[in-house]
Amino acid sequence: MSTVANWRKAMNMRAAVLVALLWPIFPASAAEIDGNLLLQDCNEATASFGFGYCAGYVAGVAHLVSVESYEGSTYFWKSCPPKAATTEQLVDVVKKFLNEHPEDRHRPALLLVLKALSNAFPCQQ
Repeated sequence: MSTVANWRKAMNMRAAVLVALLWPIFPASAAEIDGNLLLQDCNEATASFGFGYCAGYVAGVAHLVSVESYEGSTYFWKSCPPKAATTEQLVDVVKKFLNEHPEDRHRPALLLVLKALSNAFPCQQ
């Protein structure tokens, strides 16, 4: 076996072990992530795992909703962030919404991100 193949095998094993070790810290489903947990992650240092999770979550929802809005297939949630909007800006919008609505933070994070983005970036009719 070549050195490259051995290195790949070792890296794959390390990745598998890392996933196995970290798996228990992740919620069982996205429905279990509420606004409190999302805000906690969003408030972590930019280079932290928590902030990366927050940014990925928000960016993923924003992308899905903007594509759905563009295609016209979303009936209730429409959001059209500017193409130049950065992930950090989207996270700031969500953090602002979560901080301004503490009474709703027990609700699912997905719902709260959708509300934040649709309020901040309504689509032009």
